[in-house]
Amino acid sequence: MTDEPARLTWSNLRYVPRLLRFIWTASPHNAVLALLAALLSSIIPPAQIWLFKVIVDRVYAAAQLSAPTDWAYLMTPLAWMTGVWILDIAGQGFNREIRALLGIRVRLHTEYCLLEKSSQLDMAFFETSIFFDRMHNARQTIGHAHNLPVLILGIVSSMISLTGLLVLLAQLHPFAVIILLLSTIPQLFIRALHADRMWSNQLQNTTARRMVDYLADLLSSRDAMKEVRLFSLDRLFLGRYRAFWEKRFSEERTLRLGEEKWNAILGVVAALGTGGIWAYAIMQAVVGRISLGDITMVFQAANQSRRSLEEIFGRGGLFYKHALYARSLFEFLDVQRTQVEGALIVREDLTPVPRPIEHTIEFRNVSFHYPGTEQMILRDVSFVLNAGETLAVVGQNGTGKTTLVKLLARYYDPSEGSILVDGIDLRQFDPEEWQRELGVIFQDFLRYDLTVRENIGYGDVEKLQDTAAIAAAAKKAGCQPFIEELPQQYETMLGRRFDKGIDLSIGQWQKLALSRALLRNSQILILDEPTAALDALAEYDLYQRFKELTEGRTTVFISHRFSTVRMADRIVVIEEGRANEQGSHDELMTLGGQYEQMYSKQAGQYK
Repeated sequence: MTDEPARLTWSNLRYVPRLLRFIWTASPHNAVLALLAALLSSIIPPAQIWLFKVIVDRVYAAAQLSAPTDWAYLMTPLAWMTGVWILDIAGQGFNREIRALLGIRVRLHTEYCLLEKSSQLDMAFFETSIFFDRMHNARQTIGHAHNLPVLILGIVSSMISLTGLLVLLAQLHPFAVIILLLSTIPQLFIRALHADRMWSNQLQNTTARRMVDYLADLLSSRDAMKEVRLFSLDRLFLGRYRAFWEKRFSEERTLRLGEEKWNAILGVVAALGTGGIWAYAIMQAVVGRISLGDITMVFQAANQSRRSLEEIFGRGGLFYKHALYARSLFEFLDVQRTQVEGALIVREDLTPVPRPIEHTIEFRNVSFHYPGTEQMILRDVSFVLNAGETLAVVGQNGTGKTTLVKLLARYYDPSEGSILVDGIDLRQFDPEEWQRELGVIFQDFLRYDLTVRENIGYGDVEKLQDTAAIAAAAKKAGCQPFIEELPQQYETMLGRRFDKGIDLSIGQWQKLALSRALLRNSQILILDEPTAALDALAEYDLYQRFKELTEGRTTVFISHRFSTVRMADRIVVIEEGRANEQGSHDELMTLGGQYEQMYSKQAGQYK
C-alpha cells in the first residue's frame, strides 16, 4: 500500500461525523429507536456465551457429586438462556423493520436535499460539463443512502458485542485478545484500500457513464425513438452501451479479484490466530487451570469475536465505500451559488422593482459570453424600449437573439455593459422579484405530462386553483376550443407518460405554453418564436389578437415571421451578435438594409 491511498483513506473519514448528523436529521425518532435496538442486540451474543459456560460448569459439577441434584440451581441459567433467545428472536424482527424505515427516510432526505440544492444553483452551473459530473456523482448517493443506517447500526452493535466477547476472552489471558486483534485488523485496511480504488475508478469513468446514460435515454425515449429507428441507430448505441459496461466489468473484476486474494491470505492468518488461542485454552484445561465451562466459553468467544471483527471490517469497508459517495454528496451540497464563472451577483443593498415600469428598458453596450467559453455571443448591443411598447428581435439563427432575452430575464448578467430599467441597473434588483414581473415562453418550452390545469397554472402557482383566471388565459391564447373537446377538460392528463394521458399536437402544446405566459400578471411579456408551431389559421388568429394579448405590457418577442414582426413598435436586427439595425418596420424598409432584404425575400415566397 502506498502513502497516497492511505492519505486519501484517512481524509475521507472527516465526513463521518457530518454523515451521522445527516442521518439524524432525516429521522431523529427512528434513529433513536434503531440505536436502542442495536444496543439491545449487541449484548445478546456475550450473554449467551457466558450463560452457556455457567450451564456447562454447573452440569459438570452436579455430575461429580453423589448428593441429590439441585435442579433449581441447574435450571436457573437455562431459564435465563431461554429468555435471552426469546428476546433475540423478538428483537431481530423489530431491529430489521426499524432499520429499513430509517433507511427509507435517509434515502428520501438525500434525494430531497439534492433536488433542493439543484433548484437553488445559478443557471451558469448548468453550462459546464464539470458540474454535471459532480451532480451525477452526488446523485449516486441516493442508491446507497438507505444502506447507511443499516451499516452504521450494524457496526455499533458488533463493536459493543465484540467488547463483551473480548472481556470474556481476556479471562483466559489478555494476550489472547492481542493475538486475535493483530491477526484480523489488517483486513480493515485492505477493504478501505479496495473501496478507494473502486471509487477512483468510478470518478475516472463519470463522464463516460453519463454518456451511456444518455444513450440509454435515447433508446428508451418516446421523442427520440422515431429518429433512432429511422436511422437504425439502435445497434450503434447498444454497441457503445455494451462496450462501456464490458470495460467497466473488466476493471471491476480485476479490482475485486485483487481484494479477494488478500482477503483469503489474511483470512488464513486470522484462522491461525484463533486456532492458537484454542490450543492454548486446551493446554490450560488439561493442567486444570480452567474449567470445562471456561474452555467452551473461550472456544465460542474466540470464534464469535473473529466473526464479529470480520463483520465490523466487512460493514466498515462498505460503510467507507458509502462514505465516499457521501463525500460527493456533501461537496455538491456545499457548492455556493456564486461558485462558478458567470454567476449572478445578488447585492445586499437591493432596489425594489419599479411597479409600474414608467419609462424605459435600455440595453447599454451589452456584451456577453456563456460561462466556460470565450466566444462573445452578443457584442456591444444598445437599444431603448419604451414602457408599454412591443419590441421584435430578428436575425439569422445563432446570432444571439435568445441569449438577449435570457439576459433580460436575468438568467445571466452581461459580461460587459448594463441593462437599465427606468435608469436602474438590473443587477440592483433581486433576481426572483424581477422574474416575477416576467411572463415568458421559450421556443424549447416545456410540455408537462400533467393536467391541462397544471400546464397553464404553473405560469402563476398562486392561481393554480383559480379556474376563471386559467380559463381566461386559455381563451386569450386560443386554447379553449381544443380544451373543451378533452374528456375532463382542465383536469385531463396530457402526454403518454401516465395512464389515460392524451397527447396534443405541437401547435396545441405551444398554445398551452402561451397561456402559461399570459396567466401571470406580469409587466413584461417575452415570447421566443410564439408562432413557430402554429398552423396558418392559428397563426392568423394570433395576429388578429396580438394587440389584445400584449395590451398593458412591455413585450419582447423573437420571430422569423415578418407578418408578426411588422406589428412591433420597434424592431432590432441582430447580426453576428451586434444590433446592426433598429427602428420601426417602415423605417427599416426605407433604410434598405438587412431587414428589408429578409422581409422582401419572405414576402416574395407568397407572390
